[in-house]
Amino acid sequence: MPVGNYDVTASTADKKDAIFDRTSGTAWTSKGAGWIEAAKKAPTMIDAVSLYTLSSSTDATKDPTGWILKGSNDGLVWVTLDTREGQGFAWRRQTRPFALKAPAYYAKYRLEFTGTNDVSIAELELLGATDVSAAPTTASTPVPTPPVAPTPPSTSGGSTSSAGGAGGGLADSGKLDGRPLR
Repeated sequence: MPVGNYDVTASTADKKDAIFDRTSGTAWTSKGAGWIEAAKKAPTMIDAVSLYTLSSSTDATKDPTGWILKGSNDGLVWVTLDTREGQGFAWRRQTRPFALKAPAYYAKYRLEFTGTNDVSIAELELLGATDVSAAPTTASTPVPTPPVAPTPPSTSGGSTSSAGGAGGGLADSGKLDGRPLR
């Protein structure tokens, strides 16, 4: 998550800042399965979340194995965006990406861990593109493309006729306007 763009709450408030501090050297640990919620601070731009990552902590016994990512605009009605089960992390502080089936446009995102065990993660990131249709637009002047000078017809070996008529083109010699085809 971009630092400063989201207000983060979690089922266990202790060390919740570790969830989005951009380092896998710190970790958040839930008491029980737990959840993490990220609410956008400023709704001036709509972020299209299309990918998220989870990074494992240093405690392999608390790796999450299942979760549900949800989105909401009001914090009351939640839409399931992604569900994962049977997940694992091959090493400590590993970052794993997870793609959504379609970009999601919500004011709030909630990651709910399934099961009853404590969960520990080093990092959560919500990634995607900024929706340019929500951004103010500015008129721009197109930059003209300079004309390309024509290449003179080849005078070396083979025919220079082509389907387009005389003067360059694909010749029987395997050349286009005198240049070898690759």
